[in-house]
Amino acid sequence: MKKNTKDSLWVGACTGLMLAGLCFLGIYITHCFGEMPLGRFQLAFTWPLFFCCFSVGVYFFREYRNEGAVSVREAFSICLVATFTASLCFGLSVYTFFELNPEVFDKHQQMLFEFYNRSAKELGKELGAAETATLHQRLTATTCADIAQHESFKFLGIGVVFTLIVGLVFKKRKVIQVEA
Repeated sequence: MKKNTKDSLWVGACTGLMLAGLCFLGIYITHCFGEMPLGRFQLAFTWPLFFCCFSVGVYFFREYRNEGAVSVREAFSICLVATFTASLCFGLSVYTFFELNPEVFDKHQQMLFEFYNRSAKELGKELGAAETATLHQRLTATTCADIAQHESFKFLGIGVVFTLIVGLVFKKRKVIQVEA
């Protein structure tokens, strides 16, 4: 394994840890202000954090580890490793947060029921009574692990989209200076 490949994996892992930490800090701050941690404000700070963290990771690798150049493969690998690391760490932190704060988990589950009750009429038209009852039973059986898994997979989806964007944006060829 070349040194640059190993460096890109380390930079990607550190970027993912930074992203997961910042996103968890965001949901903790929203909880401290009395809002639902995984509610309506989550995507408002998650998307910019993804773009910023991925950009910083690829920029750091390009400028300080790879002499001013980065290939699309290296940028993709940094962002993909960051995505998988952030997804795993954020899912574990959400699970731990809900396990340590059962009242927050109960509020979140209550929010899910409120959403279900508001849209039950429309769901009943689309799905039918049996499927709607099954959905209600699944919501009742929701655990902390289910929510953490959902958040982890949501992170994977967002991360793959931003991997494509950032990987192409930061493609830069090494500039060779000619001395006169």
